[in-house]
Amino acid sequence: LEIDIENSNHWANLKGAQLYDQYDNTVGTITDIIEHGAQVLLDVKAEHKTYLIPFAEPLVLNFNPEKNHLQLEIADGLL
Repeated sequence: LEIDIENSNHWANLKGAQLYDQYDNTVGTITDIIEHGAQVLLDVKAEHKTYLIPFAEPLVLNFNPEKNHLQLEIADGLL
């Protein structure tokens, strides 16, 4: 994958990306990356809601920089 979880400067590339879940459903647009202690959260704007989604390398299923798409394994009940 082309995302360096340890490098917060690299996270800026995710702003504006479309986030998809493991079932290829659109979750929303990543509007911010928040460092909350040891955890990193993606601030995602959906049609009528905003979500804070945990972000860690093992959860990344796919990242397509050309299409600006990120696919994550998202825990059931989080959305």
